[in-house]
Amino acid sequence: MIKNNARAAFNINSKLIPSRTVLAPMAGFSSSAYRSLCKRFRVGLLVTELISCDGLIRANENTTRLARFQESECPISIQLFGNNPVSAAHAARIISKLKPNFIDFNFGCPAPKVVKKDSGAALLRHPSLIRRIIRSIKDAVDIPITAKIRSGWDADSINAVEVAQFLQEAGASAVAIHARTKSQRFSGKADWELIARVVKSIDIPVIGNGDICSAQDALRMFESTECAAVMVGRGAIGRPWLFREIDEIIRYGEVSTAPPSFEEIIDICLQHLSLEIEVKGEIKAIREMRKFYGGYTKGGRNSAKLRKLLNQAQTFQEVKRILTGGIS
Repeated sequence: MIKNNARAAFNINSKLIPSRTVLAPMAGFSSSAYRSLCKRFRVGLLVTELISCDGLIRANENTTRLARFQESECPISIQLFGNNPVSAAHAARIISKLKPNFIDFNFGCPAPKVVKKDSGAALLRHPSLIRRIIRSIKDAVDIPITAKIRSGWDADSINAVEVAQFLQEAGASAVAIHARTKSQRFSGKADWELIARVVKSIDIPVIGNGDICSAQDALRMFESTECAAVMVGRGAIGRPWLFREIDEIIRYGEVSTAPPSFEEIIDICLQHLSLEIEVKGEIKAIREMRKFYGGYTKGGRNSAKLRKLLNQAQTFQEVKRILTGGIS
């Protein structure tokens, strides 16, 4: 059991990360508002949604907006994607002006719109190009560079150990691995044994990712892989308190805080919506919050009915009325 407070934090390139938890860079989910909410629940490191190098270079407003963060979100990593070492270095120089703690490069996204551009997980088929991209960024900026990878392209080309070694040689300060192949996307079971092999193969911190839906899952990953931290994605959607629970089980060997009541979850959900409205305005925030309601209402009273009503709501007050009415 992990009960030593000295092991409740970790370092990336001598930067202390206060908890061994990382919010995954999920497109459409890891917004500044949700990152801020997760920070309230003691997440150690935040990562932005993946950001196009080419979009940054073109000064595309939507792309540039994704890179913005609040100082209160630190430590934070801005994640880039692309396939050209020169463009990657150019984008990194643009990002460096924002002064994030880290720049992360995505070599693991399986989304068709990313892969068809020979970016994300497509680069797992070209380890030498991965190394060139990291070296190019490393030469361009003084900010520590990290990377996100997958097990490999498919079951016949598992190369995470090789890629992780290339990343370390190129100067990466940490590697996060989602232990599924690109072909799996999010199906099947994450191969934690592969994470353990990556940990043994390199000296920089390895962040494990895949199938973390509870504090007990995180503890099992720590014990079976000896990874430096766990990255949580889908398991934290509409459940930001999961980071607090993982932090507690690391520090104390058990989850010491009771799970939030349905009333408390409603309050957290409304806090989240308020944060989104501050950034995006009410109309857009109401629309984008709909993808979170499944997580917030799961296991609650009349959850299916609540979700249907919430997905039809048009204003903050309407959402609040539906949620508070769901208590009774």
